[in-house]
Amino acid sequence: MRLACILAVIASPIVAEGSYDVYDLVPEPAALQDYDPDILLNCLRKSGSRESRQACIGVSSGACFRSASDNHAIASIACTKAELDDWDARMNRVYGDLVHYQTYRDENQLAVEELREMQRAWITFRDTACKWDTFTSRRMQGAAESDADYCMMVLTAQQTLFLMERARMELARVNRIARERAAK
Repeated sequence: MRLACILAVIASPIVAEGSYDVYDLVPEPAALQDYDPDILLNCLRKSGSRESRQACIGVSSGACFRSASDNHAIASIACTKAELDDWDARMNRVYGDLVHYQTYRDENQLAVEELREMQRAWITFRDTACKWDTFTSRRMQGAAESDADYCMMVLTAQQTLFLMERARMELARVNRIARERAAK
């Protein structure tokens, strides 16, 4: 049983020489034809650290908005929503991978429960923060609907980058444990 688990983790497509990348994950094609997920993908691939990946937030929606030929207000909302969906797909993938790594590492599931609790609390925080941000922005400057999506996109992207970093660390631990178990 343990050997099967070790082999499953080692054979996992994400396990590649101790690195962790969700860069090859391409979300469902966006309904918006001007949104190109490869722009975000290439930005993430070129960036080296979590801090430099922060600069990738908004890159795809910005390019989408600049290339949109129709109504700028509608394009702004649609482009931001498309990038939000892109980050959300990446975050869900990374979260699933973390659950897998935590399950492998901690057989009693305590780490998985803590991860779930953290993510639920983060979702509540994100939703509440963006609701507040949109409310105060509208009062100060008559903000558009896109402000809520922009806030959601930024916070979702930041959480995705945080989870990606944790997944890298967990993958390194899982690989180390697998090597140790295989050596026994």
